[in-house]
Parts: sequence; structure tokens; C-alpha cells
Amino acid sequence: ERLAGELGGGTTAFFCDVTQPSTVRAAFQRLRSHYGVDEPDVVVYNVRDWHFDNFDSIVASDFTRCWQLASLGLFHVAKEVLPGMKKRGHGVLGITGATANWRGLPQTAAFAPAKAAQRSFAQSLARDYGPKGIHVYLIVVDGVIAEGGGTSVSPSAIGDTHVMLSEQKSGAWTFELNLTAGLGFDKL
Repeated sequence: ERLAGELGGGTTAFFCDVTQPSTVRAAFQRLRSHYGVDEPDVVVYNVRDWHFDNFDSIVASDFTRCWQLASLGLFHVAKEVLPGMKKRGHGVLGITGATANWRGLPQTAAFAPAKAAQRSFAQSLARDYGPKGIHVYLIVVDGVIAEGGGTSVSPSAIGDTHVMLSEQKSGAWTFELNLTAGLGFDKL
């Protein structure tokens, strides 16, 4: 409820622990019932939880938790929505990623392997489901997410980019798109 209030505009939020298939299923059942739809046309997977630390400081549960959120959660959501999209012959599954989808840094010893796995999984889904009429894409947000410009990537710009990608025609789908703040481009 707090999240829906922050988002405004008649937004409804549905709690979901993406690491648990039963809560994913329940959230989509509530969504279907609330909006009176059989299946969503567009789903954006955007999980915000990470662990930044070097290898000496992480433990196995940090490593596992990052993987569960980045990859296993995406697996559960994809299992819930892709069958309906496949049956209809259309749909969109967008994924919000991070710089760690591409490369690791000393402080991303748990986070980067999980995001790399997410990227590979997204590629597999795109190649499998694209020919079935389903657009799967990954937005790599390469920077700090915050309003205010400068070297930060705006959350509203990320949302606008998801909308743009979800409306692409099937003759020229984007799989991966890199977003960075214009003033931070020299930091790539």
C-alpha cells in the first residue's frame, strides 16, 4: 500500500517474494482478479535488492540471496507469465538489469555473478520465445538510480524506456539496451 501511494496515479501494488513460486502465483492471481484480465500483456521484472561487498566479506547466504533475486525470481515470474503469452502468441517480458550484468568489480562478488546469470537466462528466453511472438528484453542500468540528473539515471526515464521497448514492432526488437546518465557517460 505504501508503494502504491508513492507511485500514485491509481497504481496498485501486489506484494510478491519472487524467490517463492507460491507467492509469485498468488500475486499474479490477485493481479488478474483486480484488473479482470486472463493474462498480462506486459510484465517488467524489476527487483531491487543487492549486496555490495568484496569476496573476503561475503558469506554463502549473500551469494545465494543475490542469485535467488536476480535469476531464480525471474525464473518463477517467467514460468507464471510466459505460458499464457505463448498461448496468445504475443507478450512482453522486460527485465531491469545493472552494470553487473556485464562485469564484476571487487565489491560485487555476490551481485555480479547473479546478474550475469540473469543476463544469460534472459538471452535464452529471448531466443526461445521471440519466434513465438514474445519480446524478452534486458535494460542494463549503468549507474546510480536517482532523480536529479547529473551522473544519476532517472527512475522515470527507466520507466519510459520500458514503455518504449514494450511497444516495439516485432520486425526490430531490442534485446539489450544500455541506459546511463549523459553526464556519466565518460565513466563507462
